[in-house]
Amino acid sequence: MKKILATILALVMALALCSVSWADDGVTTAEALAAAVEAGGEIKLGADITASITIAEGKDVTLDLNGKTLTNEAGKHTITNNGTLTITATNGGTVDNVSHGCGALVNKFGATATLNGGKFTRSAEKGTKDGPNGNSWYAIKNYGTMEINSGVTVEANGGYSSLIANGWQNATDLQNNPKSEGSNAKLTIKGGTFTGGINTVKNDDYGELLFKDGECHNYTQAAFQNHNIAKITGGTFEVNGATYAVYNCPCNKTADKGELDISGGNFVGEVYNYTGYMTEEDSYGHIKISGGKFSTNVKAYAETGSTPIASLKGVYYVGTDSIEAAVNGMNGGDTLTVIQGSVKVGNTEYGANQTYTKPASYY
Repeated sequence: MKKILATILALVMALALCSVSWADDGVTTAEALAAAVEAGGEIKLGADITASITIAEGKDVTLDLNGKTLTNEAGKHTITNNGTLTITATNGGTVDNVSHGCGALVNKFGATATLNGGKFTRSAEKGTKDGPNGNSWYAIKNYGTMEINSGVTVEANGGYSSLIANGWQNATDLQNNPKSEGSNAKLTIKGGTFTGGINTVKNDDYGELLFKDGECHNYTQAAFQNHNIAKITGGTFEVNGATYAVYNCPCNKTADKGELDISGGNFVGEVYNYTGYMTEEDSYGHIKISGGKFSTNVKAYAETGSTPIASLKGVYYVGTDSIEAAVNGMNGGDTLTVIQGSVKVGNTEYGANQTYTKPASYY
């Protein structure tokens, strides 16, 4: 009898160890994922799962995509966050949405989301300039506080909805997703690669956005569109077949102030400030550029009349640091033309309309 009991106990212990091992491999069903999200804490996907999950207010969840794909239930957002959410991606991983009017990730007002890795997409996106064609929406929509870091990829082939949207689209959106008076949606982008959308990154009504690094690639309208308050200190904004690297649109003094400050970055495409919503008495909104590299002449948006601007081989450099980097990269015979302000090369100062040509190499 003792031997039988000992054998049974050993089998029970072995099964318990196996259960722990399976748990360590990650959740593999929609039911297990829902239970893990409800409990909170660290969660790892162990298989591709079709499920739509909601992080409740007050819950703290860290989700490791672990090389797997999470796809939404029909007609629902894939991830809705009302609490605190961190997404990582050991070995990669994808959050996808295939339903019209639904996103891969929606971060609600009052919630906090940090994206440290993974691909966020709408693989069934069909939107074009002509319309949604039955299946279009944002891949990521933020009403709360969100940070996107390097290692994150967001992409969709659509040209009707923006790819990433920060803030509220209109009064109906605000009514359906209420916020506290005086509070804004806040998005900080520190890195990542973002491709697609009618606008690749859009800062909308009551949005505050800080873009420090990352790549925006657009094929439809604008790599970056701002309606409220935004700052760009670095990154790449590139269009191919589209027009605007940056499109700023002051629409009203309350929700769409149109205040955009650029102190760095690489911009391939037009920089444009649309003022069509203003009356003659209106005076709000701006683009102020103090630094960066541009494919078009942005003198009209220079922060001050003395902000240094120079051109080299069809590219325009704004700010001392940007121009100095351009000078350091010049080859023999290249000519730098000062557009505005003054530029110092060696011990020589060059003013507006003056040129500096780097001597050809000789022995």
